[in-house]
Amino acid sequence: MGQEKILIVDDLEEIRDVLSTFLEDEGYKVYKAEDGKKALNIIKKKGIDLVLTDVRMPEMSGYELTRTIKKINSTIGIIIMTAYTSVYTEGDVRKIGADDFISKPFNLADVGEKVERVMFQMKNLKPLSQK
Repeated sequence: MGQEKILIVDDLEEIRDVLSTFLEDEGYKVYKAEDGKKALNIIKKKGIDLVLTDVRMPEMSGYELTRTIKKINSTIGIIIMTAYTSVYTEGDVRKIGADDFISKPFNLADVGEKVERVMFQMKNLKPLSQK
């Protein structure tokens, strides 16, 4: 694993901090944003490989953020996180372009597996000139 860049977008600082510590320990370069607007600025400046985003956030939902990211760069992997699994389903998040879905509260081992799988998929979908 190289130094892939992950952006965590969640309005709860505790979630950002737990995920950041875990993913940094796994060898990733991690950035954090508390809302979609800040997330988009980081994506434009840092060349992010994967975004983990909450669904329910002030100003811009994770759904809106996902659609915007995919318009900017369709090769960025996206995993949506939500505690509202009765409202949002895996099928719903895939329809808007997300690559995977994590239910809160989450298991860090599960997060690690999903991140690794999406990173692998995204690397193998990029054109040869970008590998």
